[in-house]
Amino acid sequence: MKPKLYATPLSHFARKVRVVLAELEVPFELIFVDDLLSSDPEDFGGNPILRIPTYRDDDHWVVESDQIAHYIVEKHDPSDGLHVTRLTPDERNVLSMINAAMAAEVEILLSQRSGIANIESENYFRRHFKVMRLCLDWLEAEAPRFWTANEFSYLDIALACMWDHVNHYETIEGLDRYSWVSERVSMFAARRSLAESAPT
Repeated sequence: MKPKLYATPLSHFARKVRVVLAELEVPFELIFVDDLLSSDPEDFGGNPILRIPTYRDDDHWVVESDQIAHYIVEKHDPSDGLHVTRLTPDERNVLSMINAAMAAEVEILLSQRSGIANIESENYFRRHFKVMRLCLDWLEAEAPRFWTANEFSYLDIALACMWDHVNHYETIEGLDRYSWVSERVSMFAARRSLAESAPT
């Protein structure tokens, strides 16, 4: 049976996994979660974190996008052409900044969907906006030192998923100040795995 990926059409965390699967040409069944505010783990593929993505493959059950990517690469591409499992400490920091920006945006969007009004006036949510901004500032200033010029990698997948999502939802203003991030994402935007999974 095909492995199952629990996701939503626009999830940037799930998109990372979808791109890895596409790059490695691994067939899978995509199961969309209807209600991200559900409190039933079964709606998330049995995931008690109540988040996506969740990946089910035979007897294996894997949660959290980077862990899923590791599992897929270890099973289907031991040479790790996407550079998923052999990140340096500096590269792991880059991935952590990308993930932190993505996670902060999730908190903002879910709070809005749950009906919380004027979240910008609440310190808790202002912090999430601040985290997004600080992470993007850090990526713009520091990340170029850790990228190989033209080599497409898992960091590029993560960066594109984050950047496309932030632009799609227009979560924060002034994105034109992040010229390096924008240009790096543009380098691979036409790549089939990214183009076909891009938010619309």
